[in-house]
Amino acid sequence: MTPINTRGKSSCSSEKQGDIFTLRCQFKYKDTITNVDNPTLRIMSIDDKSRLLPFVGVGSFPTNPDRTKWALEQNSQIYEIQIDPTTMPVGFYSVVFEGSKDIGNNTYRAEIKAVIEIKELSILERIANSVMKRLGDDDINSYLETAGRFHHFKASQIMNYIPEGIFWLNHIGPMLTKYTTDNLPENLEFLIARYVFNQILLLQARISIDNDMQVSDAKSLTQNKYDKYKGLYDMEMNRLKIDVQDYKKAVPILPNAVKRNPWVAYAFRKGVSTTTKTMFWGVLGLDT
Repeated sequence: MTPINTRGKSSCSSEKQGDIFTLRCQFKYKDTITNVDNPTLRIMSIDDKSRLLPFVGVGSFPTNPDRTKWALEQNSQIYEIQIDPTTMPVGFYSVVFEGSKDIGNNTYRAEIKAVIEIKELSILERIANSVMKRLGDDDINSYLETAGRFHHFKASQIMNYIPEGIFWLNHIGPMLTKYTTDNLPENLEFLIARYVFNQILLLQARISIDNDMQVSDAKSLTQNKYDKYKGLYDMEMNRLKIDVQDYKKAVPILPNAVKRNPWVAYAFRKGVSTTTKTMFWGVLGLDT
């Protein structure tokens, strides 16, 4: 039995999701969106379609022992899967969505094909990715979840702080440096990520002014988030300033070169291209 093949068609979106990216698809029967049985995804080399790639589907499960075929999760009539790109080498890949449906005495199947790219994150993306991970692990995140309608921090917003952080690092004594997003050494990215996170603490303190409350009666209730986040900001910025100054004292800056320093280089995981939230469509075809 040979399934009908259809070319994948992409919707436009460029939302960054850090390390994890999402692929989605829909199946149609006679121009009507329909549910299917056994929806799965395979990924293969774009140059050698016979070479299937093992990968990890976050929140999903593999349907074969070699982990090259994973079940799709159903969300209404959309089928999707979240993929961890750290399990895949950098490059272009062919992705294949599959599904089937019994209608009467016939079994209909579809095979939707498309191409994705896995690539390294840029400096801006690596730093933003590091900050967003910390937001997910830190106490600040618990407040964000309860105050969602007031504010959520996005990657694009976080990236706006990065050039400001590099400017700040350049002008902290004992010497003036001239780093930009084009020549910032990888082992300084963590310092800039700390600066950006601290600015989010300060921003959170400002937002908290509107959300704070105080009730006075037989039982008093006081909520003062501003002092909490402003205090954390002041403490962390003082610590960061000392670390930057110690780094500059230990590592002389040469006029036309950046000397290697003894600090540990922080490794960042691979990210994905801007098409991280893509929808593909395919038409169910009768098996022959």
